[in-house]
Amino acid sequence: MKKETLSRMAAAAALVLTMSACSYYTYPVEIERKAPSVTGLDLPGKSVSVSFVSGSQKDSVYMSALAENFAVGLESFLFDSESAIDLFSIKQTRGADYMQKDTLTQLVMSTDADVAFLFDAPEYTLDGRDTTYVRMKFYVYDSLSKIDSVYAFSGRKKYANLDKLPAETGTQFAQYFQPQWKQEEVKVYFSDDESSQKAALLASDFKWSKAMEIWLDMASSKNLQKRALMSYNVALACHMLGNDEMALTWLDRAESNYEVGQAKSLRARITTGSK
Repeated sequence: MKKETLSRMAAAAALVLTMSACSYYTYPVEIERKAPSVTGLDLPGKSVSVSFVSGSQKDSVYMSALAENFAVGLESFLFDSESAIDLFSIKQTRGADYMQKDTLTQLVMSTDADVAFLFDAPEYTLDGRDTTYVRMKFYVYDSLSKIDSVYAFSGRKKYANLDKLPAETGTQFAQYFQPQWKQEEVKVYFSDDESSQKAALLASDFKWSKAMEIWLDMASSKNLQKRALMSYNVALACHMLGNDEMALTWLDRAESNYEVGQAKSLRARITTGSK
């Protein structure tokens, strides 16, 4: 056992002992949780399509390259760089408003994707005498999101190095949709016995399957409190291993036997989809 971890565990137990006569303590485990991107959109596990408005030949070549590099950027972190996003073009219609929800929902259906991105036709502006800027607008609709609305994004770049601009801009835009990782803390229950401490240490090393083997055996105890707390630990392990249905079953079992202080927060994690 690691000395540093054992010291922290002993300190945690000592702290609780000063407050309660209970022989069970909580041990914090630091984990990383995947969270939605900075845009608020949560794309992992969903199918994606990328479309662009096709106008003049010059703009179509430019937008095609932009959309392609954007798709490649998304694939790098959503699909392990495998080709999984189809590209589509929409012929530009004068006066059309491509930000409309109807347009994006039709794209979802026609491209058979959960999430549809659409790059609008570029807009050009002259700043001063000789500097031309291009403004790129794109929209996204997530058909699986609880927020039933279209997201709109835009960016402006100097219209120079035309060959490099679509690649650089497409990759840059894609990064805004990359999932974030956040540090969080979950707690497992342990007691003075060696098996319980061993399981807690395994959990601190993220060896949830091995820890759960120990907790499963302890969850059959005749002691209601021990049975409940170890059932909670099993529920947490199931959640960390991605089996939320089983996690809720074990969490129900835990709460039916004894009051479990950490049960409410774990249930909230599961029902909100946090990992």
